Amino acid sequence: PHVAGVAALIIGKHGGEMAPAEVIRILRASADDLGKPGNDDFYGAGRVNAHIFFHPDYTVGPGIKPGLLTLSSMLRRQALAG
Repeated sequence: PHVAGVAALIIGKHGGEMAPAEVIRILRASADDLGKPGNDDFYGAGRVNAHIFFHPDYTVGPGIKPGLLTLSSMLRRQALAG
């Protein structure tokens, strides 16, 4: 149920209409990788991350592909900004 809820957030954040494959791509790109890098037997693809879609730096615009902006990259950018 958690992933379905986050999928609904993704679809809503991007205007309400998306191909299922695009939703899956964003879910995978925004998941928190746990354990060994990549998919593993214990954590699978990682932990679904709903927080990223509420972050003010998460935007969709020219040259920005949804789901490629991760929470860690946003936090790094904030730390560098001061």
